[in-house]
Amino acid sequence: MRLFEFGRFAAQNREARGLPKPETFEFLGFTHISAKSRAGWFKLQRLTSQKRMRAKLREVKAELMRRRHVPIAEQAQ
Repeated sequence: MRLFEFGRFAAQNREARGLPKPETFEFLGFTHISAKSRAGWFKLQRLTSQKRMRAKLREVKAELMRRRHVPIAEQAQ
C-alpha cells in the first residue's frame, strides 16, 4: 500500500516542489485522474480501466465468433 498526493490542490503543491503531475490510480475498475474542467476548476476524471476494457472486448469478440454461422435475423436479437 502506498500513500500519494491526490485531490484539489495536489497539482499546485507538486508544481511548487518541482514534481510532475499527480499520479493516477485504479480503483473499482476505473482509472482516477486529477484533471481540470474547461473553466480551470479541479475535476476528478474517471476512465474505464484498460485491463477491464480489453477483457470485455475479448469477451464480445468471442461471442461474435460463436454466432458467426447463425442467421442474421437471429444474430440481431
